[in-house]
Amino acid sequence: MEIVTRVTASIKNQGKFDPATLELELDAAEMTLDGETTRWMMSKQIKTTSQGDIYGRKWDVGRYEAILDSVMEREYHKNLIYLVIKQGVTSIEDVSNRIGLDLKLISHLVSDLEKAGRVKFTGMTEKIPAFAAV
Repeated sequence: MEIVTRVTASIKNQGKFDPATLELELDAAEMTLDGETTRWMMSKQIKTTSQGDIYGRKWDVGRYEAILDSVMEREYHKNLIYLVIKQGVTSIEDVSNRIGLDLKLISHLVSDLEKAGRVKFTGMTEKIPAFAAV
């Protein structure tokens, strides 16, 4: 009962939930859940952990879920970056300032987004690479 009381008090202290303040994050989460990578990995989980992969290796559920978590986090970050660039943020540094991710991580993920045809390099702006959503 003490845990319920503490959780309830914590929620009340946080105030009313305003989804508008998290619109970008919620959109990125929705894109991640609707994405092909997520659907593919989720559809393979039961078979891979109970029957094995295409090589006959049966995966431990915890190991598969750890990989799934890692992939989901990467997909979420890519979608978050894509949405910020779509809003008109063009530089890696400005993307970092907007969403708080490390510059190196953003650079790698922008490269992935370029390969997937979701963003494109548009040129240099004051010696800084600029990107746009496709």
